[in-house]
Amino acid sequence: MLFDIVRDSMSNSIPATYWQLLRTSWTYIASGALRRLVWLRKGPVIAALYPVGMLLGQLLLALLLGALFSRVLEWGINLPADYFGWPVVFPWFVNWPIILAVGVYALPWFHGKDSKFYAYYLMHDYAYSARWKWANLPTLEARMAEFKETIGEAFRSVVDEVLVAGHSSSAHLGVSVLADLIREGGVPSNRPAHRCNAIDPKVAARLSERRLREFERLESQSLTRIRGALCACE
Repeated sequence: MLFDIVRDSMSNSIPATYWQLLRTSWTYIASGALRRLVWLRKGPVIAALYPVGMLLGQLLLALLLGALFSRVLEWGINLPADYFGWPVVFPWFVNWPIILAVGVYALPWFHGKDSKFYAYYLMHDYAYSARWKWANLPTLEARMAEFKETIGEAFRSVVDEVLVAGHSSSAHLGVSVLADLIREGGVPSNRPAHRCNAIDPKVAARLSERRLREFERLESQSLTRIRGALCACE
């Protein structure tokens, strides 16, 4: 539901991704979402901070490789220079261009291996959610409306129950869609709606309270009616 919208909304180049990292980090700090995030269990916190730590780790490793290459190059030049008594020491304006050149070469390798690391993929997802202060853009709302119609058709068909499964960012979208559908009366009282979600912790910390509370209230009422009907049958 979300992948192509995120992909088309921002650049996935290496410089753009690191700029998104800085901008998203500032948004989390300034809004207080980071403080709420660290209150969660250890697992969700690690999952939420993973792309930031991985991208910073890749950058640090690339710079360390550049520094190592600079030292090796300096050592190689000194082998013949020492013979003549002319030791060579690279000044900072020689060291840093070498370090940056190696880093620029190493970072695309990490980028190309993102199918294993998922650091860039997750960072773009995080940046998309935080860019507009976790508000749903019209493009996303239109997609959610289509999804709501699909779920509504399932409720109107001959099924016993409807299961909505979501993972990561799609989980909170599923909650929002079900809340809208229940509020509009699109869920029959005798047909329960279950959701199986793995909520994205970065979004859960800022999830729309109106939709979430409405969903929980209506779902509780629905479960109460179902239990009453089962007791009556017994």
